[in-house]
Amino acid sequence: MKETNRRAKVMLVDDDLSILVVGRDMLKSRFEVYPLPSAERLFAALEHMLPDMLLLDTSKCRK
Repeated sequence: MKETNRRAKVMLVDDDLSILVVGRDMLKSRFEVYPLPSAERLFAALEHMLPDMLLLDTSKCRK
């Protein structure tokens, strides 16, 4: 089996721009990082690409 050098795709979703910048900078050496500022942008991106991992801000979610 041929091994590939493909980096995993990570979508990082947060409405705080500073979190997106720090998260992107921390992850970009090992992953393809897609910082997204809203759920709306996430769903639009998911129409074109399937990530290997989603990192979501859930601090404002209520039950």
